[in-house]
Amino acid sequence: MEQKKSPLDVAAVVGGGDAVMETQERMEDKKEENFAVEAEEAEDGSGNNDDMQLSPALPAPTPLQLLVDACRAVFTDTTNPPTDEAIAFVCGFMDKVRTLDVWLMDEVGFFYNRSTAGHQSPPVLTWKIIYECTTFKVAVFFLPMGVAMPLHDHPDVTVISKLLVGSSHIEAYDWVSPCVNAAGSGSAMLAKKVTDQHVTAPSCASVKIRDYIHRFMAGQDGPCAFLNVFVPLNSPTKQQCSAFYQDFPYEFHPNVMSGEATEEQKGELNWLRKIDEPKDVKAFRLPYRGVPIV
Repeated sequence: MEQKKSPLDVAAVVGGGDAVMETQERMEDKKEENFAVEAEEAEDGSGNNDDMQLSPALPAPTPLQLLVDACRAVFTDTTNPPTDEAIAFVCGFMDKVRTLDVWLMDEVGFFYNRSTAGHQSPPVLTWKIIYECTTFKVAVFFLPMGVAMPLHDHPDVTVISKLLVGSSHIEAYDWVSPCVNAAGSGSAMLAKKVTDQHVTAPSCASVKIRDYIHRFMAGQDGPCAFLNVFVPLNSPTKQQCSAFYQDFPYEFHPNVMSGEATEEQKGELNWLRKIDEPKDVKAFRLPYRGVPIV
């Protein structure tokens, strides 16, 4: 029978990056160092074998703790975006995280046990920060059935996302280069859709939206929850949404580029206009009451 590989082994084989391999080597060296110390203490009698036998076994690290440890190991460079190898490495640990690990019981109960589930006016989305430091942040978001996050951006941030519950549609836009402004429409600019996918739990996908405008929408089959790891090129205090947008079909200003874009290209183009924070959806931050992350 083939032996099951650990996320470290999978990341080393699939990612293949030097950074991931070096991380694995450091972890193995640490294990060998600890083993050598324990062996030396046992040989010279400095270790207290009686205490070791009587002490209860330490609890296994939680999936969230292992995820945070993995992020600490590979997200150390704040001047460059994370590599594909580092993202693959972290995804291996995200795949182990389940709904109960992030303490979604209250949110799920709220939206499932009320007859108005998914029909609040305005609808409510909730989120909680599980862990935050200067190089990354781990958070979980919960969306009622059919509810969409406002279209927004947070530049210079890479997002790795895993859908925990339900289904979700992900959309992301990038500005057309060179910039195209719609005459007489205020701040509307032409953007191309770069992500347009529907995912169903459980799934883990790296969504690179460093300078993209994006949104997540819960499916019509029920609420959805997803776990996000944010890796910024700046401090966590600047990770807040820098702007909100409203999108319009390309035909909103059909006279622009009418002789240059094909029908297929027009289907990928939208006008985005910067707006104030939307009032048609409310967002509430909840406390994380799960096992503390160290």
